[in-house]
Amino acid sequence: MKYTIRKGLESPCKIRGFLSSDYWILVAIIAAIIILFVLGLRSGIMNGDWNLSIIAFIGAITIIPIMVTKFKKNVRNRKFDEIKREFTISNFQLNHTIRKNENR
Repeated sequence: MKYTIRKGLESPCKIRGFLSSDYWILVAIIAAIIILFVLGLRSGIMNGDWNLSIIAFIGAITIIPIMVTKFKKNVRNRKFDEIKREFTISNFQLNHTIRKNENR
């Protein structure tokens, strides 16, 4: 019998298709843009100054898609080559490796 062995964790923690750290960064960016937009609306209604809401809207249109594409690139598994090279070992080699590790 032959088994395919890959060492280490193959899939990192993901939330909705993003790495967990990148997901929370994206959530913080979206929250900051929403807060700036709401503050800009408040400023626009009270003082007639709509600059902050316009800047937040333009920032949302440009920053969010750029960050999403950047974070989607981080999700790709870089642990293995693109050709997905795998090593196949026999049952004898597997038992030998397991016993060797148990003796340590």
